[in-house]
Amino acid sequence: IDANRPAGTTIDVYYRVGQSDTLGKTWTLATVDGTNPYTTNDSDFTEYKYTSGTSLISDFQTIQIKVVFKSDNRSVVPRIKNARMICLKG
Repeated sequence: IDANRPAGTTIDVYYRVGQSDTLGKTWTLATVDGTNPYTTNDSDFTEYKYTSGTSLISDFQTIQIKVVFKSDNRSVVPRIKNARMICLKG
C-alpha cells in the first residue's frame, strides 16, 4: 500500500482465505516487510509491503483483506492512496 503515516500512527493489514467464502474464518495479521518509517509531510506517500509470512498460502478460492488504522491522536491519522495485492496459490 502507498500510505501517509504520521508519527504516532500504525497501519495493520489482516487477511483471511477460504474455499467458497471467508465468513467464520480467522483474521491473520500480515507481516510488514522491511522498515515501516513515518512520513513527515502530509503530501508524501511511502510504499509499505506486507506478506503472509510464508511464501505460499494453502489452496484457496477467496481472500479478504482488512486494513486497520491506529493513532495516538484522533486528529492525526494515517491515510492510504493505493493498494495492490498479489496472491500465490500453493
